[in-house]
Amino acid sequence: MRASNLILPIVLLLAAPAALAYPLWCDDADTLRIEVDPQTAAVLLTHAGAMYNCCPEPILYDVEANGGTLTVVERVLEETPCDCICCFDLEVVVADVPPGDWAVVFRWLDEESASWRELTGSATVPATDRDGAPHAELAAPPACLTSTGVEPATPSGAWGLVKSIYR
Repeated sequence: MRASNLILPIVLLLAAPAALAYPLWCDDADTLRIEVDPQTAAVLLTHAGAMYNCCPEPILYDVEANGGTLTVVERVLEETPCDCICCFDLEVVVADVPPGDWAVVFRWLDEESASWRELTGSATVPATDRDGAPHAELAAPPACLTSTGVEPATPSGAWGLVKSIYR
């Protein structure tokens, strides 16, 4: 066997531990942005850096407003999952929230840890003439991102050597 035939297997063996050490760029980077639309009094939530299967539809939201706490639970039903993982900035509109100051609790099932995670914040909802039970839905269909409002981890350059060998 020639020496050149050994280069690729050696490079792959050296690169494998480095690849395992660097998680997907949005791994555990979840953040929650909260805004209130003053005209509709809807609470606008953005679950930035949400990591799910690339075909997460449908995404459902359970909402409970009780004792000054607005709890929103994100549930992903993967009826036909894809064979890939994506990062999403999911924009959620919570309508018909009663007026007042609210502590916002946002929960979701984290697939990597198989445990429920939670982010919190606050919102002040103005009075409107709308009346009904609070409910939520996605503002737009989810799209896999190449960039998000979450700061990605600083690249270490570990793949530079591997890429240069293949060029």
